[in-house]
Amino acid sequence: MEETKKRQAVKEALEALEKNRYVFTEETVRMGHETYKACQELDYKEGMAFSLLVLGRVYCYLNDYQNAMSFSFDAINLAQELNICDLQVLAYINIGSIFFDMDDFEKSLDYYNAALRIMDIFQHSRNYLYEYKAKYFLSKIYNNIGEVHRLHELYQEASRCYELAYEYDKEDEFQGTFGVIQINLGYVECYLEHYEKALEYMKDALKYLEKYNYAIGLVEAYAVLALVYRKLNDQIHAEESFDKALSYSSVIEYAYAKVDLYIQYSEFLEENERYQEAVTMLLTAYQLCEESNLYSQSMEVCRCLIRFYEKMNLEREAFTYYRLYFDNQRKQEPIKKMNKTKRFEMKLKFDKLELEKKDILEKSEQFRKETKELSETISNISAISEMGSKLTTSSELPTIYQMLWNAISEFMEPNVFGIGLFDEETGFISYPFYMENNIPIKFRNTNIQEEASMAAKALREKKIIILDDLQNEYLSYLEDEEYISKSNCYEINAVLFCPLVIDQQRIGVMTVQSYEKNYFTIHRIEAVKAYASYAAIAINHAIKSKRLIDEVEKRKYLQAQLESSNEQLSYLSEHDALTGLPNKRKFDLVMSQSWERAVQRNEYLAVAIFDIDFFKQYNDYYGHIEGDRCLYIVGNLVKKTGGHELFLSRFGGDEFVMIFSGQSPKKVYEKCEEIRRAVEEKAIPHQKSFIESVVTITMGIHILIPVEENLIQDCISEADHALYKAKEKGRNRIEMNGYPYLKETENEL
Repeated sequence: MEETKKRQAVKEALEALEKNRYVFTEETVRMGHETYKACQELDYKEGMAFSLLVLGRVYCYLNDYQNAMSFSFDAINLAQELNICDLQVLAYINIGSIFFDMDDFEKSLDYYNAALRIMDIFQHSRNYLYEYKAKYFLSKIYNNIGEVHRLHELYQEASRCYELAYEYDKEDEFQGTFGVIQINLGYVECYLEHYEKALEYMKDALKYLEKYNYAIGLVEAYAVLALVYRKLNDQIHAEESFDKALSYSSVIEYAYAKVDLYIQYSEFLEENERYQEAVTMLLTAYQLCEESNLYSQSMEVCRCLIRFYEKMNLEREAFTYYRLYFDNQRKQEPIKKMNKTKRFEMKLKFDKLELEKKDILEKSEQFRKETKELSETISNISAISEMGSKLTTSSELPTIYQMLWNAISEFMEPNVFGIGLFDEETGFISYPFYMENNIPIKFRNTNIQEEASMAAKALREKKIIILDDLQNEYLSYLEDEEYISKSNCYEINAVLFCPLVIDQQRIGVMTVQSYEKNYFTIHRIEAVKAYASYAAIAINHAIKSKRLIDEVEKRKYLQAQLESSNEQLSYLSEHDALTGLPNKRKFDLVMSQSWERAVQRNEYLAVAIFDIDFFKQYNDYYGHIEGDRCLYIVGNLVKKTGGHELFLSRFGGDEFVMIFSGQSPKKVYEKCEEIRRAVEEKAIPHQKSFIESVVTITMGIHILIPVEENLIQDCISEADHALYKAKEKGRNRIEMNGYPYLKETENEL
């Protein structure tokens, strides 16, 4: 039974993830991870593969290319293991899009073409998204290939690809591209100066983009529409289109599209001699490029800013962006400034909330004093004052309602008591607390404009309503003769509706009702009014406190996100994007630390360099995609085999390097031999190897006990020398040097 529930939960989670696979937010990331974990617990590999695919796509649109690449490769591996065709196709499209965003268009095309090759076996293969036909996937692939050609201004080739995608997608109401293909066709027609045809495509695009609520596509569509209007010299419609594009861009997190929009808008502003606005727009674009590591777009923004600043004779500013154009690597100081700005903004928000809270407390105290002064003129008012004090110090709404009910029922034992809260935005009064003869009931919401409602009238006019003979007096307040029947209050004879108001702000309404006529004495009326004053303060305070708590929680969440982003930036700067292993920068740092520790402790330090035998031939024969996959598999296999006994990093190309600290020559050699065998036994096919039919590695090791006079670079060079010596002896082997320490143990080796 428990297993059945888990499977049903996983099914529902996968259905929800499928619905949200084009919603590129952190919430979708969270959903993807949770769904993957749930599938993993049930060993449901098809669901795991789909979850990995969605995570790869969402991370790509969030500009987290490291995770996007990792999850997409994992999706391909698992889909290949399961022989699922469509998930492989979509994962290859994901990776192509990643390289597209990183301006590596050659690799982008490689992966799109790889997706096309897999489509050759689509009809006779197993597929996960069984409801989608081959044309759905082909439309996506040809649209993306067309994008690459368009960016290289190969418009005829781009148009051919777009038209193919259009024909494939048209039969399925453009479910594959959501109308993006019409955007691309519109852009090409605009370039070819067929403006009326371009407008037709753009109107068709907006129809489907809005149908599928595809915000990213709407941003691009309105930007292209603005371009068409610019060509037609229709500046009014062009600016309207830009405004709509900017509006939609505010709800997406895809930085690449936003920056393109800002650049195009700046060009429009320049055409209309609105230079300062254009510069402001470009500065916004540059900041977004810096935050999202969009180097190519950063250079384009720099070019535009240089042109503007030179036109405005601002030589210093122009020089700044000349420098940034040629040196567009990530700088730590701008990141610190960005983070400092965000922290400052959050601090301002928090301080504002603190002031608001203080203002609420001051008003609460003011009303408490006024009510207390009034209550002192009434006998037995001490209980009301005590209760009022408790109310104004409570920040939980259910507690406040219960305290009011307890106090009122003890004081006058009414038949009906209710608290209604007013929502200024909706104009409705809702009743979170309503008691009839000591039984909680659900009371309907009331529109404040409703004429046949005593509560609405009291709150609307901000005046207390008291009737001691409801059946005969209600027409003095309401014109509806059917009020009694509509309200179902045949037994009620006395009613009191007291508006809850603070400084003309309507908070809600409190009602007390009885079956008895002439129920409300002066004493009871004043008591209810006193309680109502306290209730207004307490309820308003509780609502404000909850908002404050929500804002504080939001600030904490933003702080956590900021810290996570900083950690991710640090990780990316020290790790290789393809394999996920530490890069040369990280190696240099670890090597320096390991060397210093070995000198201080007078202990062994070994450096082992290895590369993949005949990797160039492998790449030429199998292609760059499989080459990348080979590097990924070998790197992570060595990492798994080596465990915690060594530090592994990618040195460049197909070359990797390992550091062994405090281990004897024999132990180092044995571990390296274990690694060499593990790679060979993995049996990755390599038909172009001159020594084996599978992928193998050759390794060179240098070991020593370093002293102050030794140099790190000499140690690395010795390991490199050993590597070449191993290659001269036939490859798929290990060569080790390091006299005199090796001499002492060579018999053991």
